[in-house]
Amino acid sequence: MEAKRILMIDDDKGDTFLIKMLIEKGTLPLTFESMDDAEGALEVLLERFAHAPKTLPDMILLDINMPRMNGFEFQEALSKCKELNTIPVIFMTTSDSQSDVQRAYELGGNAYITKPSNLNGLKHILERLCDFWCNSVSFPSRSILPS
Repeated sequence: MEAKRILMIDDDKGDTFLIKMLIEKGTLPLTFESMDDAEGALEVLLERFAHAPKTLPDMILLDINMPRMNGFEFQEALSKCKELNTIPVIFMTTSDSQSDVQRAYELGGNAYITKPSNLNGLKHILERLCDFWCNSVSFPSRSILPS
């Protein structure tokens, strides 16, 4: 099975480090990349679509609370972008507010997960995410994208 590419967009370097460590030291069929700025991430994704679409992520883990552009603003922009709107977005944030959950789905998010408070909980979530998104879901073909 080919490894799925995850892009994590989160300005919390601690959370990013933990997820990167769990993916790299584990046996999950994932490759990991992170960006700490949603606005910059959107620009990079558009650039990749234009010049190297096969390097686009298979899914995005997205935090809500970030400077410049928050996760909701990123998702809104991504969902309006026909070149990128097929990339699944999983909101992964500390907020358990029902209004945040509602807004994430209204904007086209594919899932909403409240970050666990411990490493074992985070590992469990990554394993469940991988089981579903890597083993059960079909992704759009990259071969139909310009190369």
